[in-house]
Amino acid sequence: MTTMSVIIPTRNRPESLARTVASLLEQTRLPDEIVIVNDGAEEMPSGLGQSITSAGVALEYCEFRTARPSASASRNRGMDLASGQILVMIDDDMVPGPDCLGALIALYDRAPPGAVAAIGARPVEPPPKNRFGRWLWSVLAEILGQTRWVPRVCAARYAALPPSLRAELTPGKAMAGGLMSVRRRVAAEYRFDDEFFCGYVVGEDRDFSFRLALDRPVFLAENITVLHDPHPGGRPNRFMLGRMIVSSTLHTAGCCGDRGAGAFVLLCHQFAGTFLLHAVWGLARRQKSNLLYAAGIAVEVFSRLGKRIASIVWA
Repeated sequence: MTTMSVIIPTRNRPESLARTVASLLEQTRLPDEIVIVNDGAEEMPSGLGQSITSAGVALEYCEFRTARPSASASRNRGMDLASGQILVMIDDDMVPGPDCLGALIALYDRAPPGAVAAIGARPVEPPPKNRFGRWLWSVLAEILGQTRWVPRVCAARYAALPPSLRAELTPGKAMAGGLMSVRRRVAAEYRFDDEFFCGYVVGEDRDFSFRLALDRPVFLAENITVLHDPHPGGRPNRFMLGRMIVSSTLHTAGCCGDRGAGAFVLLCHQFAGTFLLHAVWGLARRQKSNLLYAAGIAVEVFSRLGKRIASIVWA
């Protein structure tokens, strides 16, 4: 039987961690091992370890103290500690449905050898309190042309899958960090970038999956969902988040070798569309958080353009 380890990086969110672990222990197919990597100051909730082992699941708990803590470093540490053939990485604020792990492992078992290296699930957000607002946001995003740059190469397009499996798996490039999975032997060759993505940053999941998808078949299982139960702890202000989005996207594009004119146009389109979306929404609804996010994008883009122009002029 294919074995599975679930890796949970966590930092100072004990209640959220306990909720995620509880959902894992309610799975129709229990994981063989849960690996918790804690890089925060707060300890694991009392009794959580006992509840895991009592369910017949092996527990590997690591208090990971490093000078450069990050989700990337914690995930790398978790992959080193895990023993399962399939490694499932889930954030400590995600709640998978009861059939999530069983459906995921079944896809791996049905795949021909070498045809599937990694599978990502689809995160879903809680139902919006204001459904009209959510609809209006999606319309604005469509009108303003908000897009996301993705690498041109996708190894999964050429993977030989049986028709029944291809109907359930979509060739993908970006797995969301909320719940992503990878074969252990593949994870031994690919690591999360814990040098650039250190501290609290965003985009490390896309960076990892983009680099992986260049050479290995990565798929998205749209029918497997995991609920995002957000917790406010640890997130930077919206201005810094806007700057991070620009910085991490440009870094990943460089790592994936996309430096041509087409990539440049798509990146400009993405940043302009995202800026306009948040600026228009912020002004129309007087939302300070959206205006700060738009300002962060603008500051980072023009800062980098200014440095680039200066380097050319003074070269």
